Amino acid sequence: MALFVTERDRKLLSKINRELIDNIIESKILYYQLSEEDSNTNIYGEANIKYFAQSFIIPCMIEREEQNYSLEDGKLDHDIQMSVYFLRDYLVDNSIKMEIGNYIKFNNEYYEIDAIIENRYMGDKNPDTSIIGDGYGWNVSIGCRCHLVDQSMIQLEEIRFN
Repeated sequence: MALFVTERDRKLLSKINRELIDNIIESKILYYQLSEEDSNTNIYGEANIKYFAQSFIIPCMIEREEQNYSLEDGKLDHDIQMSVYFLRDYLVDNSIKMEIGNYIKFNNEYYEIDAIIENRYMGDKNPDTSIIGDGYGWNVSIGCRCHLVDQSMIQLEEIRFN
């Protein structure tokens, strides 16, 4: 592990990471950023119909877990957990903010984001709180833990602007 991660190191690794994700891995998801202003929510922040402001195609790395099956009230149910990792620089450059409760579409299935993971630092140094000075460390990626949403329960309606 490097003692110091400088801006020059960060730029080199960022370029390699982008090329790896864009040209070799080539996994992409469709990210739905919900519009809270247009969705009528109750006191718990829930809405019967959720509207999204816009959707984004984002390159990423995906880690899917095995399907879990359960039998409840005579009905067979399955659940899939998934982790999705994005390059933080890509999200910042495109002004995309990951939020809990938003949706991801992958493989014609919808997933709801349950948790956001933002503690993946290069050189184990958070650039915002580094004690060795400014310009060291790098917040590499943002991860999302998601679960599969029943297609019949999701009601996404796109808002069109003229």
